Amino acid sequence: MSRGTAVKQIIAPRSRGHRVSPGGAGALRLPPTPLVGRAREVREIVRALRRSETRLLTLTGPPGVGKTRLALAAAAGVGEDFESGVVFVDLAPLRDAGLFEHTLIQSLSLRRFPARPPLERLTRHLADRHVLLVLDNFEHVIEARASVATLIASCPRLRVLATSREALGLAAERERPVHPLAVPDLEDASNPAIVARAASVALFVARAQSVQPRFALGRANARTLADICRRLDGLPLAIELAAARVKVLSPEVILARLSRRLPLLVTRAADRPGRHQALRAAIAWSEDLLEPDERTVFRRLAVFSGGFTLDAAKAVAAPHVPDDALGVITGLVNKSLLRHDPGRAGEPRFGMLETVREYAWERLAEQGEAAATRDRHLAYFVGFAERAAALFNGQQAPQWFAAMEEEYENFRAALGWAAEQLDTDADLRLASAMCRFWFFRGNVGEGYKWVDAALARRRDASPALRARLLHGAAAMNKWDEARAFALDHESLALARSLGDRETIARCLLNLGVGHLDKDPGRAGALLAESLAVSRDIDADDRLRVIGQTLHALAVVSQAHGDLVRAARLYGCAEATLEPFGIPYYQYAIADETVLGRSIVAVLRGLGPQAFAAAWAEGRRAPIEAMIDYALGRAPLPRLPSPPAGPNAETAAGPLTRREWEVARLVTQGLSNREVGKALAISERTVDAHVQHILNKLGFNSRTQVAAWVAVSGSQATGSSPVVR
Repeated sequence: MSRGTAVKQIIAPRSRGHRVSPGGAGALRLPPTPLVGRAREVREIVRALRRSETRLLTLTGPPGVGKTRLALAAAAGVGEDFESGVVFVDLAPLRDAGLFEHTLIQSLSLRRFPARPPLERLTRHLADRHVLLVLDNFEHVIEARASVATLIASCPRLRVLATSREALGLAAERERPVHPLAVPDLEDASNPAIVARAASVALFVARAQSVQPRFALGRANARTLADICRRLDGLPLAIELAAARVKVLSPEVILARLSRRLPLLVTRAADRPGRHQALRAAIAWSEDLLEPDERTVFRRLAVFSGGFTLDAAKAVAAPHVPDDALGVITGLVNKSLLRHDPGRAGEPRFGMLETVREYAWERLAEQGEAAATRDRHLAYFVGFAERAAALFNGQQAPQWFAAMEEEYENFRAALGWAAEQLDTDADLRLASAMCRFWFFRGNVGEGYKWVDAALARRRDASPALRARLLHGAAAMNKWDEARAFALDHESLALARSLGDRETIARCLLNLGVGHLDKDPGRAGALLAESLAVSRDIDADDRLRVIGQTLHALAVVSQAHGDLVRAARLYGCAEATLEPFGIPYYQYAIADETVLGRSIVAVLRGLGPQAFAAAWAEGRRAPIEAMIDYALGRAPLPRLPSPPAGPNAETAAGPLTRREWEVARLVTQGLSNREVGKALAISERTVDAHVQHILNKLGFNSRTQVAAWVAVSGSQATGSSPVVR
């Protein structure tokens, strides 16, 4: 399996593993090759995970022993047991334990509770979910074990399966050591029938046959294969690297070369455990056999975190062979030093196993190429982020969001390196380009840390860039209102001095939203100015700013008692924001529950029929007319009635008809599984609908949904209320 960025990967109940999550992560991608010699271990791990007393199971063992493969196989085996699925998070790219909680937020595509501390966001989200959380390569963030302990204590239905080179040392932990594959006894090494029973030899033969179909174990090579597997200590990764060479080298030559390489590595790294030396011998021997261009590209590719595309490899690792980069990458894949991954964003990706990457990084540093390679990596991803930010403004936004999410660990690595380069503005440019990604993905806590640190380091930044970053920091700061206001006021002053109308409009919008609860009058004035400025800006995302401003003005209208106006503005805001491909409810992130409270108040005041009619009027109205209407410059124009017929839009409102059906059944106390059976849809689909309902209404519990349904139903006259 390509050991890529920390991503959410789901095994959907009853489907053997296909679900696309809101955050863009795809199905759990099991490795393309079968797991050899581990059937007993998989059964034991599955049984352990099914025991109610197992809360944390940690698979421990040396590098290359196959911990990740076992975890993936066990996760596949228990996927149907967990109502909320299995979440796989690869922690190998992380080097800062402080990013662990933010990584889980990113992996879970968690957008709710942005004002809460990261760990509280996670515990609230996972509180009642029956989910298996697979934390791979936990040794990279071992200091974060206290967070795992809190999650286990706070979330009674949560199970954790971890892989690590060392145990976490928690009270709830059950450690399960993973041992190398069995190797043949020397006295039986000449008997092919006995040698074939050793799992290590079976793995070698299976992998050898994948590159050389005619390869077979026989009396002539049995002892040689046994010696190879013994010399490599039965480590699966080392055996796979050696077996990949049978296409061009005989087993006897492989053994001879390994025999020469291992003593050299033992001398150079005598402080390493014996099994680690054997693994490094296999990797180093594989490197020795590379062509010069392959060897150069191999060590440079270690700069990537979480995998890479061919375009990225060309720019960062292979600028000296741009016309043959694909051939070089293909050669490294064929030699098992790279893994191929189809990629979630549609473009093929490649990656290294972490143990291989560690070796390649050492070689890169030894050659004195690390700094130059990191510079190229930084330049590539600054450009990538800036191109993506420009395209967030159109209907391609979902694709670019997915692409940025897939490269997130590379962005982290680039930000870290940029922070060390005080003579450039790369850190400011990259942080500025990523602000909207952080905001709309809900990972505002981590985003704020990066932006705030960049602002503190570079007080001499250009006023235009600083103004944008100050506003970005304000938009992401959901826990310190005074600080957020100060940042936006500083940004607004800079933007006014520069005539930057786009930043002016965004600051006014942010400040207006911040006043919605405590001073609707002040909020209305700020929002009206934002709307007037937005009308004349040239930015591609003019309509996005307008839609968000209309949404906030709807809350102001509700607070002033003009409920029809509020419903119309809500409808227009929804229609304006829909083309950008991001669900309407996500624009409630900034005020967390204001949207839900306001919509319920409007619904209660108008009743379902009048509310639906006003909402539909807002959806149908031309945007310029709605701007004049929102600014009080003109009445809403008379609009033709919607066409009648079975395909006509006959109602509107915050919930779709299917979401209303789900909400009604949830109110009756049905579980997600029971709701799915009643509506003939999958349990996973119900779970997604429930999350959409909670987010749209700004609620955080089923009880609140039940109250909303009760209010809606009490005013309904036999038909489903407020649906679209």
